[in-house]
Amino acid sequence: MIQLIFPLNITLDSPRPIFKAFINNISFKCMLDTGADIPIFCKGEMLFKELTKEMSGVSEFKISSIGGFGKNDERTVLWNIDDFVLSDKNSSIVYKEMKIAVVDKPKIPCDMILSASMFMKMKYVIDCSLRKHTLTIMADKKEYGVGYYNKKETIYIFSRE
Repeated sequence: MIQLIFPLNITLDSPRPIFKAFINNISFKCMLDTGADIPIFCKGEMLFKELTKEMSGVSEFKISSIGGFGKNDERTVLWNIDDFVLSDKNSSIVYKEMKIAVVDKPKIPCDMILSASMFMKMKYVIDCSLRKHTLTIMADKKEYGVGYYNKKETIYIFSRE
């Protein structure tokens, strides 16, 4: 069993599940979003390219549209990351062929929105019952494959044996 534990910074002023995670050994301020269909890098294409320039297997996947940031959907580029490694620095989960939307939304209070769809084959718990709030992700496998539904423009996760 793989277990990632992320301390959350939940307060009355900021009730969002925001946490520090490492993606391919780069620190990101992330937010779990149960309404998101796909992970979203929120700080624009220029910074995305700068952060991923040393990573192998990062490429444009397709032009898509995403919603959730206002009244209208917007066009964006989806990127493919061959090996997307999510870590709390103690354990990690590897996603093969992860798709990421890249948008420029500087007012979003995080670098990366992680969609709940990333954890479809796993258990995740947000625990706010104690003084130290946590997001715990429990996975049976260390590695998962990522597929993409074209019609729904969403990802799906499958176990890799």
